[in-house]
Amino acid sequence: ILSLTTKQYSLLVSGPFLIVCLGFIIYKIISAQKSRNIFKKVNLQGSEIEIFEEPDDSYFDKYLNEILYLFENIGSDVIVFEDIDRFESNVIFERLREINTLANVHLKNENKRLIRFFYLLKDDIFISKDRTKFFDYIVPVIPVIDSSNSFEMFLSLFKGKDDGAIFDDNFLQGLSLYVDDFRILKNIYNEFTIYYKKLNNIELDCNKMLAIITYKNIFPKDFSELQLNHGYIYTLFEKKPEFISHELIAIEDKIIPIETKIKNAQNEHLKSVNEVNIIYDPNIRKTQENIRQTPNYNTKHRQEQENLLTSLIQEKDKRLDAIEIIENNEIDVLNEKISELRRNISELKSKKLSELITRDNIDYIFKITYINEIGNEETFNSIKGSEYFDLLKYLIRNGYIDETYNDYITYFYENSLNRSDKAFLRSISDKKRKDFSYTLNNPSLIVKRLQPYDYSQQETLNFDLLNHLLGSINQHATQLKAFISQLKRNKNLIFI
Repeated sequence: ILSLTTKQYSLLVSGPFLIVCLGFIIYKIISAQKSRNIFKKVNLQGSEIEIFEEPDDSYFDKYLNEILYLFENIGSDVIVFEDIDRFESNVIFERLREINTLANVHLKNENKRLIRFFYLLKDDIFISKDRTKFFDYIVPVIPVIDSSNSFEMFLSLFKGKDDGAIFDDNFLQGLSLYVDDFRILKNIYNEFTIYYKKLNNIELDCNKMLAIITYKNIFPKDFSELQLNHGYIYTLFEKKPEFISHELIAIEDKIIPIETKIKNAQNEHLKSVNEVNIIYDPNIRKTQENIRQTPNYNTKHRQEQENLLTSLIQEKDKRLDAIEIIENNEIDVLNEKISELRRNISELKSKKLSELITRDNIDYIFKITYINEIGNEETFNSIKGSEYFDLLKYLIRNGYIDETYNDYITYFYENSLNRSDKAFLRSISDKKRKDFSYTLNNPSLIVKRLQPYDYSQQETLNFDLLNHLLGSINQHATQLKAFISQLKRNKNLIFI
């Protein structure tokens, strides 16, 4: 037999045979590993290496022994689990109950104290009576605060402050309708206290400060983006010119038909309704008769006659309206309406965002989106889909978050504009007029900061400001004209 293995042909046959056998053995090992997972770990000199991991293994199954060992030797009889409901999954409670049961079986066998799992959860994680399957005993907790009593909590926190902050009860009551979490309320109070002490050096409005801090706590990511000139709030105020343009178009659409009515009345040469009827009624009756006599198959002629009838009726109505305007002397009334609408246009440019929002455009304004430089659209769905989005709309719609938000989120550093001048500018934007004799340190800089439409507001009435405008009439003729026009319009004799 040995001599056969040394022959050339036997070597040629035995080599492939061994390879086939080896391949078959490897195939069987792989098949067994796939079906029964025989080899999992290799132990080398006390170090254990996992070479095959089951993809469907959960962490509970994978580390079950370690978890049981931990609970059996923890030395406590109660373990508290908090905020597990944020995972929004009931499976975790099933696994924890299994672990609790297994751990207690081992502890009972070793005559040790049993472990109780204690969970702090919200009711709404379970949508039916399933919660009784997971827990042996349920202790209800009565909420400390909800929307019905949060106003009293607001009053107890903010009304007792001794830092000079004076809050509007109506604002606190409105805010309490939305903030119903005591932890959020406490954090709002703590942050407000810090912000107000650090930033209140330019006569800030404590209600607006509280609104900003509330927004910061409810939408922290958007607040962070606001400081970088991004996010929903920043985009909302950046699009204010677009909202104004939209309103301007709506007002112009109201002016055009009124101007048309005035023009028609001025060009009308007929004197009475009877004259209009004499001119148009015969033609209308004749056209109606033609339509009745036209066969149904002659659709083209019939359509022409119907169009003619519509045109005659519209023209008659237009001339009747014109005669009615003339007879009732309404041209002056219509001109006054146009003047009022044009005043609305001039005032529109000076309005705050909160003053632009109406029942008709509120959805249009708050549904804003933003398209960046590369064409990607940001829809802000995380903000709009939040349960607190109505709170954000409330704060903006009522002017608690407005164009001056920067003053409430960062420090004011004095340079050429000092604190008293900054306070005067804020009084104009907040519509809280100061005394006419309020001292301005740098009127020229204030004039540069004010927009032409600001001079139509009573808050700009100031002796130092008027003296500066009179002293530089060549450079500021437009501002002085707007200033004097305001005095004339409002008949403010006290200032004079």
